[in-house]
Amino acid sequence: MGIDNTDYQFVSNEEMGRIVLQLTDSFENFKSIKDVWSPPLMIRKLPKRKTDFLEIDNSGIIALSARAKEIYEEDLDNVEFLPIETDSGLFYAVNILTPLDCLDVEKSVFTATETNRITSYKYLDFHPSKLKHTYIFRIPQFIYTTFVTYQFQAKYTKYGLCGLEFDMRSNLVWNN
Repeated sequence: MGIDNTDYQFVSNEEMGRIVLQLTDSFENFKSIKDVWSPPLMIRKLPKRKTDFLEIDNSGIIALSARAKEIYEEDLDNVEFLPIETDSGLFYAVNILTPLDCLDVEKSVFTATETNRITSYKYLDFHPSKLKHTYIFRIPQFIYTTFVTYQFQAKYTKYGLCGLEFDMRSNLVWNN
């Protein structure tokens, strides 16, 4: 899964620093930040294409348009949606609160640190029984990467959403 749309930028470096710090802390610790969240303002760079997804400052953190949020909201019970104001409407950063320990280490090919953080991979496989009814997830070994399942991709296609690029070579879309 990759982002294939118009890039968005923060209106100031201070705003970018504040938001990236909050999101980084949240991602590393899988914790809620909705009580301290103050919606940032982001604007589109050229070309200004319509999109339903954006990536926040090349962080791996994705945001959904209000339309995409409405489509996926009932399926995403392990996330909080953090509002982001943009010049093209409201978006929501997806903060996944519960890591899934679903990596099949025996079938996966990757390099990791001594603390089991994945630094690179050729292929990742997951235990199907741990991903039932899951649309979007992160794993503790690779915290800055968001994975989606084919169920997520099927809904994306069904509703004609735009802004993501599903590339099988990236191994970020997984068939459970």
